[in-house]
Amino acid sequence: MFIIIPGKKKEKVEIEKNQKSNLKSKLGNSIMNVVQNGGADLNMAVTSREEILAVCREIVAEEGLSSVNMRLVASRCNIALGSVYNYFPSKSELLLATIESVWMDIFHMNGQVLVFESFTECIAWLFDTVYKSSQKYPEFFNLHSMSFAAKDKNEGRKMMEISLMHLKKNLVQILTEDQNVRENAFENELTPEIFVTYVFTLLMSLLLEKQKSCEPLLTMIAHSIY
Repeated sequence: MFIIIPGKKKEKVEIEKNQKSNLKSKLGNSIMNVVQNGGADLNMAVTSREEILAVCREIVAEEGLSSVNMRLVASRCNIALGSVYNYFPSKSELLLATIESVWMDIFHMNGQVLVFESFTECIAWLFDTVYKSSQKYPEFFNLHSMSFAAKDKNEGRKMMEISLMHLKKNLVQILTEDQNVRENAFENELTPEIFVTYVFTLLMSLLLEKQKSCEPLLTMIAHSIY
């Protein structure tokens, strides 16, 4: 996951090697499945949860989210269908994990540390980054592609909120430490947290509408807080 912190200039710094090592250790160990089929042993590919999700992201990029299913994933991974169920007990859980994985890929949650001079600079960077990354998943930003049952839609939204919670917290930090924000910009009815939520919602709306620029949003932010 990337970290956003305020500063006088923007730069990218690699996270410490030991932190990367800890992250990798959480991704899960590879397994080897051997099954009997008509008296013949089938040595299935060594795989892990993260490798399965990487294949799911490929399917989303190539065919859309609606194409993700247990059998296709098993075939693409060259593993037994039961091996997919070991990690994801149902199709819904596979889809929810895939959505979370795609969001993390789109937002480059990969251990980078980013430094920004102002809140608007951060929002501009965020829009540009997500817009470019979303081209990798052209159908993912189509609201009609997420064809879940009502319960699963709620779970999907919850999963997305959890995935993006860290990002929003960092946006609040950038906003509160932006030296250009006027003194009386926020009050009880409009806190930095509420403002960030509104801005983030508008940002996502622009992306869902496939807008190529967020300049109107940046102007609105500037008029509101500077």
